Amino acid sequence: MLAQGYDEPLFRSIVSGPLDADKQDYLLRDSYFCGVKYGVFDLQQLHRELVVVLDPADGRKQLMVSADGVHALGQFVLAKYYLTAQVYSHRVRLVTDQMVVRAITLGIEEDKIPLLRELYSYDGEARFVENYYKMGRRSFFAGVRR
Repeated sequence: MLAQGYDEPLFRSIVSGPLDADKQDYLLRDSYFCGVKYGVFDLQQLHRELVVVLDPADGRKQLMVSADGVHALGQFVLAKYYLTAQVYSHRVRLVTDQMVVRAITLGIEEDKIPLLRELYSYDGEARFVENYYKMGRRSFFAGVRR
């Protein structure tokens, strides 16, 4: 839907926009799995209040929120803000992120682990993207020898 020729703003906003489906999903999912209420918003109400309108400037379809959906939209915006502030930017999480990055870096540079080098060392070649895609489809640890 994001490829050349599919430039309908309505479709783009569903896949990649301020209210895109991924954001709606990860806020609720991350809130649930982190055991916090910061990312909770009324998804059903937000969806009920989404409307398609024609942009008067170019006549193309746009995704909008009706006037009755302002409160649901407000919940969504605050959910994103609070989850970012309280979970994604939490100091312990930021430290553990750096620890994972350090472990991968050491695994590549010091331990010379081929699987890590293959997955995380971008060399500019198209095969890197193909390999990365394949690695995501199989278990990371399936190729690691113990």
